[in-house]
Amino acid sequence: MKAPKNKYNETSCRNEYIDSFLEILGWDVTNKKEKDLQFREVVAEYNLSKKERPDYSLTLSGVPKLFVEAKKPSVDILSDPEPALQARKYGWNAGHKIVVLTNFENLVLYDTTVVPHEGDAPSVARYRVYNYQEYLSKYDDINKLISRESVYSGVFDEYFDSKFSGADHVTESVDMYFLRQVNQWRVALANELYKKGGSYANIDVLNDAVQEFINQIVFLRICEDRNLPLYHSLQENIKDKENLHSELEKMFKAADKRYNSGLFERNKIIFDLDNEIIKK
Repeated sequence: MKAPKNKYNETSCRNEYIDSFLEILGWDVTNKKEKDLQFREVVAEYNLSKKERPDYSLTLSGVPKLFVEAKKPSVDILSDPEPALQARKYGWNAGHKIVVLTNFENLVLYDTTVVPHEGDAPSVARYRVYNYQEYLSKYDDINKLISRESVYSGVFDEYFDSKFSGADHVTESVDMYFLRQVNQWRVALANELYKKGGSYANIDVLNDAVQEFINQIVFLRICEDRNLPLYHSLQENIKDKENLHSELEKMFKAADKRYNSGLFERNKIIFDLDNEIIKK
């Protein structure tokens, strides 16, 4: 590099090094082919969600196949767990096979069929690591894994489908993970309410109450994630245990008034649940 790596910010690193590196691998980073936005090979800062913006989305005729997350050279992506977790979440949430994390000094490929967890070491699910001094000698290997030719020819899917499958490869999709979470919530809520007795002793009443509460919470979480009105209020309200029930009731009433869907008409269940289970 022409300057010490601590002098480069992320934008400079992308413009001067990473863009060129991706172009060497065949990707049309600057859309020289003048394709419409929905069909571009590379989309910068792809809008995965309001809070998730991978630096590059490499696509197959506009369909995202893998993300590349860039960091400035001074970030030690081999030992700092945060960039690794961020990149893995991007890939896993999108249902991709791999994600690329790079500060140009190093290029790291992560297996994003493995569920990312807070506290994971940066070595978890790490599939390949290349140092910039190896880029030339290992070009064929890198080209096979993440080049445009590999993606468009089908080699990419064929290779990773064979590598990340089988009984010895423990994976879980976003859909399956969420379903398992919801089922755990359903059991925990049902056990809590059943202890209250009364109308909750009726299995139909119990099931309806539990499902309705889950629907309400999931709806509010989606609002938070997409920066819709009521954004962050759920996250804020659970911090104060003393006022959790009353604040949540206000929030449900505000949501019912705003969206007028009938989803929040009934909020009695809030007061029949312990603070800790609501927080979970």
